[in-house]
Amino acid sequence: GSFLRLECGISIEKFNDIDLRSFQITLDGEEKYHNKTRFAKDDHHTYSKIVNNIELLCHNINNINMTVRINYTIQNIKSIEKIADAFSQDIRPLILISPHVVWQHFKRIPNLSETIETKMTTFRIKGYKVKDYISSPKKCIGCYTESMLQFVVNYNAQIYKCTARDFSEKYSIGKLDID
Repeated sequence: GSFLRLECGISIEKFNDIDLRSFQITLDGEEKYHNKTRFAKDDHHTYSKIVNNIELLCHNINNINMTVRINYTIQNIKSIEKIADAFSQDIRPLILISPHVVWQHFKRIPNLSETIETKMTTFRIKGYKVKDYISSPKKCIGCYTESMLQFVVNYNAQIYKCTARDFSEKYSIGKLDID
């Protein structure tokens, strides 16, 4: 039919039908860094697909609650403000930007709170929502996926309960399908 579909083939209309309107979608830095980190077996250009899916969701989900989590490292932090130009201006007010240090790099990253705050100012100026608190890297107190109503959906529609794991099928708890 004429349904809008995400890159994984899932119908956006289905999200509205089940009142799924809260999303946290991760970018691992701007396009160059993201594509080096997050890729599929036959696809090394996942950044543009993720950006396109965020655009589709923001334009088509009723009362969307969209968070774009930006994972940063000492290598990619210098260019994360390039992400601010990736999205059309009309959806920027719908997007909350949430920067997070990559936990595997926690001990190697010096205090970057001033650098992150400067980068987030760029996002604010360009029309995004930004969390009011941007602090220096700190250890995670709890995981958002510990909630019974939180799940991680990978690019291929596989469902997981945690982001801090290998996204292989053996850890998957299910898969979204067309129904």
